[in-house]
Order: sequence, then C-alpha cells, then structure tokens
Amino acid sequence: LDLREALRNGATDEDLEALIRQAVFLKPWGHGLPDGIKPTLRGMSELGG
Repeated sequence: LDLREALRNGATDEDLEALIRQAVFLKPWGHGLPDGIKPTLRGMSELGG
C-alpha cells in the first residue's frame, strides 16, 4: 500500500481511508499456521540470519 503517492497526489482523508480499507479487505486471512509448519532445510546463513 503506497499512501505516499496518494498524499503527493492530493488525496483527502476519505481517499486515504478508502485505500486502507481496500488493502485490509484484500489482505489474506490468517497467517497459515493451521496449515502446518513446513520445515526448511536451509542454514541460518541462507535464511539471512
């Protein structure tokens, strides 16, 4: 969600609210944990840790 671009283009508070509501509505439901954790076979250095 890019609010900065909307603000630069003169978006009103109502415009911003609509953008935020749309983004929340389109957001995937949940976090996927009930589907099970899929272990990775990568080391921490490969994961960015």
